[in-house]
Amino acid sequence: MAARFRKIDPRIWTDEKFRQLTGEEQRIALYILTAQANRIGLFSFSPGKAREDLGTLPPTFRKGFAKVCQTLNWEWDPEARVLYLPTWWKYNQPENANNVIGNLKDLDDLPVTSLLARFSSHTTYLSEDLIDTFTQTLAKRYSQRSPKRSPSQEQEQEQEQEQEPPLPPKGVEAVVNGLQPEEIHRKWNAIPGVKQCKTLGPTIRKQIHTRLSEHPDPAWWAGLFQQVQASPFLCGRAPGARGTFQASLDWVLKPTNRDKILAGNYENARQSSTERLPL
Repeated sequence: MAARFRKIDPRIWTDEKFRQLTGEEQRIALYILTAQANRIGLFSFSPGKAREDLGTLPPTFRKGFAKVCQTLNWEWDPEARVLYLPTWWKYNQPENANNVIGNLKDLDDLPVTSLLARFSSHTTYLSEDLIDTFTQTLAKRYSQRSPKRSPSQEQEQEQEQEQEPPLPPKGVEAVVNGLQPEEIHRKWNAIPGVKQCKTLGPTIRKQIHTRLSEHPDPAWWAGLFQQVQASPFLCGRAPGARGTFQASLDWVLKPTNRDKILAGNYENARQSSTERLPL
C-alpha cells in the first residue's frame, strides 16, 4: 500500500490551544496526527494501540486523550471508535479534484458512525473549487454503497426498520445538507450532568426529526444545548436541592420545556430545592 502522507504545520507549537496541553497531552495529539490518521481526518482510532505505541498506562492515556479532544475540539465516537478532526482540511488541503476523489476512498475503512454527517457537512476549510467535487463524490458513493457494517450492526438496523415509524429519507443529500438525529444524540450526550440518552429509539428519533423540521439551523441547537449546560438545575448540580434532577433529551424536546429553557427560566443557579420536574 502506498504511503499516506499527513502534514503538521510548524505553527502548532505557537497555537494557543495546543500550548494549553501538558507535554504528555501534546505527545498524544502528535501521535494522533501522525500514527493512525488517514487522508481525510475521519478515521478509525484504537486507544489500545495508541497506549501500546506511546508506552502509556491506560488511566493516563484516557485522561490525556479526553483533554486533547476537549481542548482541540476533536470529536470522538466511542461506540464506533472513530475520531474526527474538523480542521483537517485546513492543514491537509487536497491539491486538486482528483485528490479529493482519491482521498475519499478512505471512507471504505470506516464503520457506521454519526460523525459522517459532521464530516460531510463541514467544508469550511476546503477550497471553493473543490467543494462541488467533495459533495458530488459523497453523493455518488452513498447512493451506491454505505460504509461497512458489522453483522451485529446489520441486525440492529433490520430490527429498527421493523419497529420504527416512517421517517424522512436518509439519503446523502440529507447527510450533506443538514443535521441528523445521530448528531443531535451525540451532542446531547456530550453535555456534562444531563441524563444520558442511551439509545436512539423510534420515539426520540421522531421527536428529533420534528424539531429539526422546525429548526434546521445548527446554531439554534447549539444555543439550546449551551443554555442547558449553563443551568446547574438542569444538569443535576443545583446547590441545596433535595435529590438530583437531570434533564433528559426527551424532556428538553417537549415544546413547553424547550420554550422555558430558551426564555432563561432555568439560568438561576439557586433554583428552588422543592421544584421537581417530571421526566
